[in-house]
Amino acid sequence: MRKYSLSVVWIATSMLGCTTFELAPNDAGDSSVPDAAIDAPVDATINTDAPFDAPRDQAVDVKADDADAADAGKDAEAGCPGALISCGGKCLDCKVDNTLVDAPNRNPVCGADAGCSTACKATATACNSDAGVVCSSLDSDPNACGSCVQRCGLGKGSALPGQCAAGKCVPISLASLTSAESALAITSTNVLLFHKDNQVHSCTLPTCANPNAITPSTIFTAPTAPQHIVAAATPPIAFYMATDTVDGGGTSFVARCSIGSVCITPTKHLARGALGLAGDGTGLYLADASGALLQIDVGASAGVTTLVTQTTGIAQPILTSTHVYFFQMGAGVFRCPRTGACGTAEKVVSFTPNVNIAYDVVNDTLFYAENSTAPGATRILSCSVATTPANCGATNVKVIASGLPTIAGLTADAKAVYFTNRGVSFCTDLLNGCSAAQLGGYVTADAEHSGNVRVSGEFIYWVQVDTTKAINLFRAHVPY
Repeated sequence: MRKYSLSVVWIATSMLGCTTFELAPNDAGDSSVPDAAIDAPVDATINTDAPFDAPRDQAVDVKADDADAADAGKDAEAGCPGALISCGGKCLDCKVDNTLVDAPNRNPVCGADAGCSTACKATATACNSDAGVVCSSLDSDPNACGSCVQRCGLGKGSALPGQCAAGKCVPISLASLTSAESALAITSTNVLLFHKDNQVHSCTLPTCANPNAITPSTIFTAPTAPQHIVAAATPPIAFYMATDTVDGGGTSFVARCSIGSVCITPTKHLARGALGLAGDGTGLYLADASGALLQIDVGASAGVTTLVTQTTGIAQPILTSTHVYFFQMGAGVFRCPRTGACGTAEKVVSFTPNVNIAYDVVNDTLFYAENSTAPGATRILSCSVATTPANCGATNVKVIASGLPTIAGLTADAKAVYFTNRGVSFCTDLLNGCSAAQLGGYVTADAEHSGNVRVSGEFIYWVQVDTTKAINLFRAHVPY
């Protein structure tokens, strides 16, 4: 299309005091004026696009950017495409590091700074660990079973890591035994002693791999078996006691063996129906069915001293740093000092006639199970024995648990009391006690009954009989 341009010439005149406009000749009709000479100045002044286009283009661009941002916001609100997640109005490609041990329990999320982060899934719990915060499934994580602080077994990377099922540690069987009444003893250096096949065996805790027999079968002949075992790390001597008959009615003797070797020729102390043994590196104490509490020298002489004689048989001696405690059927728990003459044994706590108990003394506190002949009427109680006489009057006794079945074994540490019936149960609230719903425990599905129980460091050990009459030594982690 041909371009037409209009040239305007200003002609000023003073005629009539008016300003007159005159049209210049058309470029087509005035060949004497070059077209370029006329058009160029005018085109340069009027037809330049840039000053007009720039604001218009900028406005258009801003609207386009706003539209893009609005679209992004809508995308974020509607859900980011693919694996992207919305963080601060932006869709980001957040990922969980699959090399993390807890990666299956993490979700990619937005962090506080609107950047990528990770958080525990709704089915997991954030737990503190040596490696930092770990997302754990409390139902199945052996390192956080039921709670962040409950570990089963030996932890990650162990040959025996333990198992967690339904938020509870699964007990681990360490050894098969031949007697449900197998005595257990643990030294301060974590050597476990137990008897099997009329022999005393030793193994190193917590795994108890490859138990070794340390007593030759010639020391005990069937039906004789070590009924009670005590151990001391310094000197490294294991003491044990056996009776001629299973029910404790025959002639008894005490033998001394070195841990990790065959038994030396035993120095025997004869006693009829010995019912308990307690010992450490400085003293060995035997409870006699005749009612005598005997102290046996642990040296070469193996001399015997009668500390006290009760009217009826006594059993279950337990040592603390200051006293030796013992139980007398139908009377209660008594104690004698470990140094000096005993004279008359101090009664620590009384019981009604013929009640049987299991008990332990930890940190100057006596824990005891008062077994009842009525079903579900057994109680566990505690009282302070820090003073002399012991302050175990009725107003100073705490009920730790009640409404329990008959308890076979009981032990305690500074944070919990543990007791056996079908497996192991425990109470960790030693100040206020535990209701039935608050009691924890480790019970296998086929457990029939349990016996002896010991706690050492991070683990509990107990003897358990299943419904097929198989007898095993079990281990589980303490509940804290």
